[in-house]
Amino acid sequence: MLLGGIACQSTPKNDIINTWSIDTDAMSKEMEEKRKQSGKNEPAHKTSDEYTLFIMKGLKMTFKDEGILIVEMKDQKQEGTWALSEDGKNLTMETQKGKPQRVTIEKLNANEMIFEPSPAEGKDAFRLIFKPAE
Repeated sequence: MLLGGIACQSTPKNDIINTWSIDTDAMSKEMEEKRKQSGKNEPAHKTSDEYTLFIMKGLKMTFKDEGILIVEMKDQKQEGTWALSEDGKNLTMETQKGKPQRVTIEKLNANEMIFEPSPAEGKDAFRLIFKPAE
């Protein structure tokens, strides 16, 4: 795309700069598939996943060009910083109240961002799927 004579190139850093929210529809489908594959498809597991999505539904993450991060969850707001590796696969985020969190980015474009779970989170961990906030 050409804007004012300057080409806008899709790069990980350009793509991440946005306000993102959890894509509850995509995550719900993925959680259901994971329950089926693991044999944990009882109502209690489904209820647990639904509760997780309910809590995460209010999460918004804003990545600004200057490396500024704003994380909002319901009525709470924290500011911090973010840094993306050169290859766009590793993201480090740090809020004022927390320690640095590093995630692996499985997919990043202007319409979708997916964080891969850390091996330390265990086999029941799930990917976080984001879409641009509305």
